[in-house]
Amino acid sequence: MTKKQKKIIINISIILLITTAIVSGSKLIQRKNSENEVTQLIVSRSTELKEQPVPIELPVEQTDNKYEYKPNKNLEYLDINADFTGWIEIPETLMDYPVLRGTDNEFYLNKDIYKNTSDAGAIFMDYRNLGQFNDQHTVIYGHYMKNGTMFGRLHDYKEETYFNTHDKIIISGLYGEKTYTIFSAYIVSADDYKLEINFEDKDYANYLQTLSSYSMHKKNLIFNEDKALLTLATCSYETENGRMIIHAIED
Repeated sequence: MTKKQKKIIINISIILLITTAIVSGSKLIQRKNSENEVTQLIVSRSTELKEQPVPIELPVEQTDNKYEYKPNKNLEYLDINADFTGWIEIPETLMDYPVLRGTDNEFYLNKDIYKNTSDAGAIFMDYRNLGQFNDQHTVIYGHYMKNGTMFGRLHDYKEETYFNTHDKIIISGLYGEKTYTIFSAYIVSADDYKLEINFEDKDYANYLQTLSSYSMHKKNLIFNEDKALLTLATCSYETENGRMIIHAIED
């Protein structure tokens, strides 16, 4: 190989390295901007809800109508993404996110509410659910992020004290709000585990008891079969293809 050929190869290598660095840097900036957008959306919602004035109850004779119309803040998010189906919050935790529902369980693994590419993805509902949190069993997924965002804090439920003191989940949908009580937390391999959605030919009451028996912590709850089940799922690296599962029943 001549000196000229070596020089050409070195120059090409340098160009490739610079190009790779520029592309990687561009993607990093894009993802950072995407994360900032989502964070701003969450902060904005939280601030607006806290700043809402406390409603004053007036005697019926002083009002034109017995029922006062109150705009649903969540309807605004449909303009951002038509897949928006509600908002999930666990009080006194970092859990405070919009919930999306796609046509499969893959798309929002790496897309945020703006449909921008994101390593953190989005919090999303199982596509088998009908949405609006009216299913008998709603399943919601989110990434296990090491910085504690998304569903990263679900692993805190391995501690019994945390399990007992952070046991409420608030779901704010397009047509109202629901509260759920957490009753089960455990780790399982997804290789031999399936979450049931449809109970037409299955015993729902027995299913709830089975999920309760899986829990690493016990909670004495009397299940009402008319109440809906909510499941949160994220990754766990404590077993092969592991999942951290949280179950909660509607209050």
